[in-house]
Amino acid sequence: MEASNRRRVFAYGAFALAAAGLGFAGWSRWAEADAGTLLQCAISQMELAGAIPREDTSGREARTRILADAEGFLERAERVDPDHPQIMVARADFELLSGHKEAAFAAYGRALANDSCTGRQSQLLSLRRADLKLEMGEPTAALAELERFERADSSQIEMYRHELRIAAFEANGEHERAVETARALAKLDGNGACRRAGEAFERLGAKDLAERAYRDASVPTHVGDYCVGRLKARNAEFDTAFELLERALETEREPVLRMVFEDREDWEPIVESERFRELSGLQPAAPR
Repeated sequence: MEASNRRRVFAYGAFALAAAGLGFAGWSRWAEADAGTLLQCAISQMELAGAIPREDTSGREARTRILADAEGFLERAERVDPDHPQIMVARADFELLSGHKEAAFAAYGRALANDSCTGRQSQLLSLRRADLKLEMGEPTAALAELERFERADSSQIEMYRHELRIAAFEANGEHERAVETARALAKLDGNGACRRAGEAFERLGAKDLAERAYRDASVPTHVGDYCVGRLKARNAEFDTAFELLERALETEREPVLRMVFEDREDWEPIVESERFRELSGLQPAAPR
């Protein structure tokens, strides 16, 4: 399954971990005082480069220049403290941003082997490597990465691990194991587990299980109505789809409108109808 079709973004590199407050123990201890400054400069440049889509031809020159600056800072940090885990993860992030997936996978592995990489940090890097293997078309290798730990230290990480397992089984043609894993995902504690399971069930063609997951008590009413309405639209049950969308909008208008905008392609069967435009405020796409 292509990464573009999975509704999630795995960004478990140095700047993502730092932003989430999930640093390695000892990240603040540097061999020299300026190593941290050099790394932060590299991370800032990588964030800027990452904001420019690789396929954006107008931004290609700027992206290349920014990445070159990032690598310059990163190389200087590596000379100061080559074995520091945060610097090692930043190198992996840089390789990934540069489109070098094999090099990124290997670099995440070197960070994972560092003695300072334990617990949650180890699990996050294992997920990152598994996601990379999926992108590279190697679902069996992805599953092997996901077996590095029995259960995650947080419900959020455990949900991501289940989603990756579903995607890997699906890519391997193991439909029943994918459905079984989606069932397990629906049973997890944590915000969003049932909704994510519902989306997995939809993708796997298990529509009844998808609707049941969306109707779980843990899913906010407006989200459940919205998701089931979207499912009905895909199944050409348009009257029910409209009723559920209208009810969701009446309950929580702004959040539902944001979801409609983000999922516009999923509403394709009815997106051009006048009733849909009245409810959502979306205008039909301009003719090409």
